[in-house]
Amino acid sequence: MSSTIVNSTVIERPRPETTSRSKKRHCSSFLGTRASAIEEEKTKRLQKVVKSTQYEEDLHKEQLKYEAKRMELVVIQIANAKEKKALIELKKQQSSKELHKLRLAKFKNEC
Repeated sequence: MSSTIVNSTVIERPRPETTSRSKKRHCSSFLGTRASAIEEEKTKRLQKVVKSTQYEEDLHKEQLKYEAKRMELVVIQIANAKEKKALIELKKQQSSKELHKLRLAKFKNEC
């Protein structure tokens, strides 16, 4: 507080701030907000990195699941092909047995 004497009356008024003080106050306020803005930006970037990393991990898991299902289908297809081949082979054997029986019956009839 500064006081001024006017007509033998003391008038007290608040002390005016010097320009350097107000600049310091303003600068520190600005720097504080700037620092917090930089920190917020850093946290946002880190969150984006974490999200993209999580997305990549999830995508990789989904790809692994897809590959596993695909491999299962391949195994099933191979099993089906083997089964089909075995059935064809069995039919060939049965038809050759039946053919043999027919030939035998024909031969017996001729004799």
